[in-house]
Amino acid sequence: MVTLRQLEIFLAIGRSLSFSKAATMLHVAQPSVSQQIRQLEEELGARVFFRLRNHKIHLTEAGKVLKESAERILREAQTLRMKVSISAGEPSGEIRIGADGGHQLTSRLLPALRQLHDQFPRAQIAILNGTTTELLERLKSNALDIGVVTFPIRVKGLRAELLFTEEMLVVVRKDHPLAVKRAIAPAELGKLRLVLYDRTVRIRPHLDEFFKRQGFRPEIAIQSSSVDAMLMMVGAGFGATILPATEILGSAYQESLHPLRIRGSPLTRKMGVVIPDSPRFPSIVDETLRLMRQQFRENGRANPRNVTVP
Repeated sequence: MVTLRQLEIFLAIGRSLSFSKAATMLHVAQPSVSQQIRQLEEELGARVFFRLRNHKIHLTEAGKVLKESAERILREAQTLRMKVSISAGEPSGEIRIGADGGHQLTSRLLPALRQLHDQFPRAQIAILNGTTTELLERLKSNALDIGVVTFPIRVKGLRAELLFTEEMLVVVRKDHPLAVKRAIAPAELGKLRLVLYDRTVRIRPHLDEFFKRQGFRPEIAIQSSSVDAMLMMVGAGFGATILPATEILGSAYQESLHPLRIRGSPLTRKMGVVIPDSPRFPSIVDETLRLMRQQFRENGRANPRNVTVP
């Protein structure tokens, strides 16, 4: 019997054209992904992927037919799950929330999640950290209910709403010569070795454009998609980094690092919430969105101007 999980895995592979990327995206082991696809092909009696000599993956004709049907089936399953949740007096299912970046953003969501748990004690809250690209793929395949992601985005079948804009800060070790300052000029960045987001992270092109406008090409020491790894590398002396204020506050490395504002032309990151484009949602999804708006808009807790720079 073909399962919804097999279809989710199939679509993740179909979009990324990689078993390993799909496994990472879905947070499962690659052997499990391969096994699910083998079982799916056995059930259908047809191959859905084929590999070229350069190891690239492509959909077979059967796979192309399955892709269209799988997307429809998963949309219908999501609609059914919503209808059941709406009709229930007290939701007892699972709400799946994805957060872009490190665990620091998740920690900023805690007040909203705590209120959500108080209102729906029987509901389970699942949190997934990943890049915006990974979270959007999971939203499109109905593997997430809500994503908090980096803007701008423009994806068919998803609805987006801006939550907040935050400043990005330069981060150096506390023993760095620049640690005596509160802010630096953009031109000074060109003299630093940098630990930057890699190109899988949506905000990286925004950084590259900023460097281009300032007229320099940065010296890059390390690139990573992990905020924790970037902070650790800065603490180890590999260079400075540029991160959103949210990612710095509350990090395990905060005590050993020093944030600096960029004078004159500050960099910012826009964060928003993304949900499937559906006419109706379960009450728990609506309430989660309301609490998130309250958390980030009414009290301004994500506003980087509240950051204290020594």
